[in-house]
Formats: sequence, C-alpha cells, structure tokens
Amino acid sequence: MTKKIPGNERPDWGFDNTDSSPGSRSSEVAFFFGAGASVEAGVPDTAGLMSDFVESLSSEQAKPVKRFLNKLEDWARVQNPPRLLDVELLLETLQQAVNWESDPLTAFVSGTLEIEGVVPADLLRSLRDFIKERVMVRAENVKYLSPLRGFIDQYRPLNVFSANYDTAVEVFCAEHKLKYRDGFDEAWNPCVFEEPDIHVKLFKIHGSVTWYRTDRGRFVKIPTMVKGSSVELFTKEQAELVMLYPAQKFEYVEPLFELTLQMKRELAQCRTLFVVGYSFRDEHIRRIFWDIARDTSDFYVVLINPEARRIYNDRLEYYDDKKTPSSLVGRVVCLPYQFGKAFPSLQPDIYREFRQMRAEVDKLSADERRGNVTHWQNCILPAAECGDYETLRMVLEKVTDQKYSNYQALVTSIALALFHAISNDDEKSVVYFFNQLRSEILEPSKTIILAVERANEGNFLRPSMLNGRQNPYHVRDAFDAAHKNVVNRVGWIKSNERHQALTDLFVELIKIMSVWKNGNARFDDYLKNRTTFMSENFKILLKNRLMTTGTVLEEKDRKEIEIGLREAEQCALISVFEKYERTILKKERVGVIIKEQKVRAVE
Repeated sequence: MTKKIPGNERPDWGFDNTDSSPGSRSSEVAFFFGAGASVEAGVPDTAGLMSDFVESLSSEQAKPVKRFLNKLEDWARVQNPPRLLDVELLLETLQQAVNWESDPLTAFVSGTLEIEGVVPADLLRSLRDFIKERVMVRAENVKYLSPLRGFIDQYRPLNVFSANYDTAVEVFCAEHKLKYRDGFDEAWNPCVFEEPDIHVKLFKIHGSVTWYRTDRGRFVKIPTMVKGSSVELFTKEQAELVMLYPAQKFEYVEPLFELTLQMKRELAQCRTLFVVGYSFRDEHIRRIFWDIARDTSDFYVVLINPEARRIYNDRLEYYDDKKTPSSLVGRVVCLPYQFGKAFPSLQPDIYREFRQMRAEVDKLSADERRGNVTHWQNCILPAAECGDYETLRMVLEKVTDQKYSNYQALVTSIALALFHAISNDDEKSVVYFFNQLRSEILEPSKTIILAVERANEGNFLRPSMLNGRQNPYHVRDAFDAAHKNVVNRVGWIKSNERHQALTDLFVELIKIMSVWKNGNARFDDYLKNRTTFMSENFKILLKNRLMTTGTVLEEKDRKEIEIGLREAEQCALISVFEKYERTILKKERVGVIIKEQKVRAVE
C-alpha cells in the first residue's frame, strides 16, 4: 500500500477492496501486455530491439542494412498517421519481401524485387535468431511484476493476454511458485486452460520464443535455452519459432488463432482491462476491442503508457474511416505512467478509485434518468485519482454549489486532472483545467468576510471564506495537499518543464498564503507582505482605521476593508498564475480564453 497523500479522504461507499475470496469473478479484471510492459525486465522495446540488432552486426553487414532502414524510415515518416521504424515494421517488411513473388502486384511490376546488399530471407532469419536470444528474461529482472500478486489473489485465475514473445510472465510465475497455463503441456493442448487451481491464464497471442511449429504440422513447447530460431527435435522433425507479426496476422496458425478466439470470449466477461505498453498496431485486435465495447456497456480500458493519449487518438478513438467515433469513446482512461513505477499503486489506489467512481457514476446516471435528485460531489476526487479527467470534467459541470463541501478535495482533483492533461499533451483539457484551477483558487478570496476585525491583544485580520466554511489557513492546506498529490504522480512519468511549472505554481501559492498564520494575519505583517498588491486607497484605509485597538469599526469601513482584502488576495494569487501560464499552457495555443477568464476573475 502506498503512503496516503493528504486530501484523499472520502466517504466509505461500501466497497471491500481487500476481499480476496473465491467469490470474486476471475474475469472481472485482466491485463494485456505489449512491448512496454517488459522493458523493466531487460527486454528492449520494439525500437530498441531493432537498434540493438543493427549494433550486433559487423560493420560490413551493417552498411547495406542501414541504407535499407533509412529508406524504410523515409516511407514510415510520411504515412498517415506516421509509423515508427521499429522491429515490428522491419519484420513485416522483410516477410513481405520474402513472399514478394506470390504477391498479385508482381503482375503489374516488371523485374524482380531487389534490395541493394540485403537478402531478405537471410536478414529475416538473423533477426529472428537475435530476437530469440534477446528476449529471454532472467529471474532477477521480474521483481517489478510483484504487484501482480495482489490481482492474482483477488481475481484467480487472472487472465493475462500478451503480444510479446518474451518469457517475463513465465519467469515471474516460476519465481513466485504460481501455476500458469499457456495452452501447452509438451505440445499444443488448449484443454489445459480448464485445469483446476490455476493462478494465471497466459494467452500469448503473437507466439513465444519457446513455441515451435514442426515440419509435420505439430506445435510444441521447448522451455530450454536453444540457440537459434530453427531446431531439430529428437523425432528428427525440423521446427521453426512461432512468432506472429503484422504481415502474418491473417495466416492460420492454430495456437494463435485459437488463443485469439479465447481472448475474445474472456474479454466479453471482463469489466476492466489494463493495457500496458501496447500500441494497437494489430488491426484485428483493435476490432476485437471495438466489438467488446459495442456489446458490453460496462467494459472499460485503462491504457498505461507514456504515449497513452496519442495511441488512443490514433488507433482507438475512431473506426478505420478516421471520422466515425468508435464504441470505445468514453470507455478509455489514458494513464501516461511508466508501468514499473506506478504498478505498486495500481490495485490499492488507482483501481480502487476507478471501481468506486464507475459505480457511483453509473448509479447517479441512472438516478438522473429517473428524475431523482443527484449529488455528484463524491465522484470528484476518485475520478481525478484514477486519472479519468474526462469524467471529472463532466462531473464538475454538473456540480455547482455542492462542490465546496470539501474544498481541499476539489483543488486536489483539478490539480491532478491538469497534471494528467499535461502528461497526455491534451491541450484542450490543459486549458480547461488550468482555467478551472485558477477559478477555484480565486474563489475563496472573492468571498472574504471579516469575522473579527480587531481585538485588544493587537490588530489582526481574521477573515472567513466560502460562506464561513474555510479560513485562509485551511485554504493553504488545500494548496499543500494538491502539491503533494501532484509531486507523488510526477515520480511515475517522464517529467518536463510543464510539470515543473505546475509544482512550482503550488509552491508559490503556498508561500503567498503563509502570511495567514492559523487563519490570522497581524496588520503589520499583512501590510508588508501584500503592499505590492494593494491599492493606495486600501493602504490608507488600513493605516487610518486599524492602527488603534479597542474600538469597533463602522459598517461602512468594515465593508471597504473586506473589498480591499478581496482585491489584494486576488491580485496576489493572479500574479502566481500569470508567472506560470505561458509554460503550462504553451501560451501561443491559448488564444482569448485566458483573457476572458482574467476579466471574470476580477469582476
């Protein structure tokens, strides 16, 4: 369990999140692993794997390969959307080159396909051999997968779908003495998935470096270190690795075909699918996800990937025509995290908040349809903490006067939403939540009321805010809680100057509010601290009316002091936002929205 950050307190909504009883539906939660899920196991991602392969070649071998890759990269760059030059694209291209003579397009092209200095079949064989050796995982490199145990305990058997060839999950299960089944005993036998007392069902839909197809049509598993991608069995059968990549995706390979069908059946029962480090380049996988979302109203996908939002926008948000919104719209949460860093918090914190938020949103939505009164404020913090800032925006637009019942949770939620929008390069949401944060942080200063103007022990300002529910010290605590929450999440991402500006913004907001000690400010301290932000008339008023103790202010003076305090506090806070808005907003994209917001804030 990760350390609880201040500002995360909320009512108990009746969920028992520690229940690991056999009654939990095993298929409710599942994982789908792509290449990014194995990086911390020492396996390079698809781009790194290709770079490592090129570096493994001799200088004489590398020259023609690099020329070939340069041309391939030029082609990839101009595709819509642009494609990444990585090992999957290289495998796909080489396989198509090997199969070129059987391509119908050869009827329209004169001559044969020639690539200067490269023999596609030889290069493909070398690449497959290299991949096999490079993706064998050592036991000491799978510790980052330890949080998977919590999900296994609660959702046994846990479904894990993998598009990877590596052995990370198998080694993890061996290290933790967990019983897993992947469809093989010695040979392909999908009945093993039905065995009792399984901890993990592993569906390797692209094959594995331990799976081979023999020249007699059998599929076997060889879980030992065997050099090369081609082997001879003791039966004298010749066997080749079973590794699927995009160019082969419609080829019938029995284990992979059956595993894909089984995956679709299992996902039809799934409610939350965590997709880790997968880019959705496989068209048939995208279509399966669309089909499940269309047929299952409560199927949600959580993408964990530094490029999560881009992947969603490019490959999941729209159908193939790039115009029609897909069935996954509104069902995907994009978490731009580095998996190994965020994984320990996934079950106890992120998934917990996600479950609670989805249950509450579904309940309230049903109440709205029935015409019942709804109170959405309890959804605010869970939506932010699980990273679903699109749902948070919907909730904020429903909540008005109710939202200040927990001001600290509100500020924390908007700060986390802004953090996630920045991390996803979602510029429209960045602008929205920056403006929302600015508005909510200015709100207390707009509602200042002097509960006690003066006292015999000295001249103090003792304002209350938000209809008497907060004082300046509580407001400072809200800024501090938001800062701590954002800093905690920054450790899970590849941070940039915009993240630094967001954390610095809160540091300065906290500093600005430090003049209010325990909710009070001595007159001399306040005048010194805020003099830059005070009007001359307000300075004169304070000096004339508050330097003497023991008398009562007239109502007129009291009102004028309240107005002066509101203006001074707002100007001080606005100065902090003006300092950081250019960096956070990439101001050239902002337009008139901020100017309009500033006018409304001062009014």
